[in-house]
Amino acid sequence: RELVGQLKDKSDSKKVVLCGIGEPTLHPDFKEIIQILNKGDLNICLTTNGINLDLELYKFLLKHNLKQLNFSINAYTQDIYKLVMNQDNFYNVLRNVKSIIEYTDDIKLSVELNVTFVLCEENNHEVNDFINEWYNSDISHIVIHPMNNRAGLLNGRLKQVDHWSLAKKYADDPSRLQRKRTEERRV
Repeated sequence: RELVGQLKDKSDSKKVVLCGIGEPTLHPDFKEIIQILNKGDLNICLTTNGINLDLELYKFLLKHNLKQLNFSINAYTQDIYKLVMNQDNFYNVLRNVKSIIEYTDDIKLSVELNVTFVLCEENNHEVNDFINEWYNSDISHIVIHPMNNRAGLLNGRLKQVDHWSLAKKYADDPSRLQRKRTEERRV
């Protein structure tokens, strides 16, 4: 609460990004934190694995100033999703993402919806299929990140891969990797 007051009073930035190592929606006080941020008149950006983010929670977030939502999917197939994410919720996540996209489109909201893919050796062979799958969908951006070892937390289960060949492949078509949703769809 003190931090929200400081941000509101002393900062030019009015955006708070909830992401990092761990899933924000698992915090036991997640909804209370969102409400506190909303009282501070701060725009909320959330990065999630999408497992817990169903339509009901999305509607709650919209009421509390959600402006950007990033879904870390990191795979194109269930098997690779399970390997990379160490979770067996691939189809549940896809269902959540697609229902949120549909709801956002139906009521013409101006929320930035993104899908992300953290590139590693284990999912590298799926990145092009992932890009192709989401390219014509109604999301704002497709974001491909190289995997990194923040604070040494990776246990060696996943391996980094050279992402420069992918960057070169799409160098002439940067919109392919980070495509902005068309503005005529917005109110």
